[in-house]
Amino acid sequence: TDEMAQFDAVVGNPPYIRSQNISESVPAGEHLSNVNAEYMSDCDIFAYFITHATEFLADDGRIGFLVSDGWLQTKYGEDVQQFLLDNYVIESVIKFDHQLFEDALIGTNVIILQREPDAETRDANVTRFIRVKDHMEIDEMVELVRAEDEPDKMVRTDKYRLVTRDQESLHE
Repeated sequence: TDEMAQFDAVVGNPPYIRSQNISESVPAGEHLSNVNAEYMSDCDIFAYFITHATEFLADDGRIGFLVSDGWLQTKYGEDVQQFLLDNYVIESVIKFDHQLFEDALIGTNVIILQREPDAETRDANVTRFIRVKDHMEIDEMVELVRAEDEPDKMVRTDKYRLVTRDQESLHE
């Protein structure tokens, strides 16, 4: 059979490599037409990990990736953002003020996504943006991620800042 296995979850920490630094012999973006993302180019390799995982992820399947934060502040990031908005409920984006890895001198964040084919359901989602300012226990972070929040909320503590937005507003 030609059917691909469908997974309920994909978790990863892709390498922090710009696509320009990948050998042309590596077919990193060949699958993009399979997920209607031909427009993505010139991005960090993690974007190809997400688009490739999308091929195997069941509807309502979830992704949890630890990635560089370049997609939040670069031109190529607009394509990554559009792909996420077109395919996923963006549950949480967690940014860390401190370096998570000694050997990777790059900003890091965690993205937690749920595959959702219905645009209205995606747009109705409330996305949580969490900035971790100081050490937090895993249980504390999980509680923030799982909380049911209203949109346009802001909470500041010594450890974190939480901002919530309707996913529909993220298209702007």
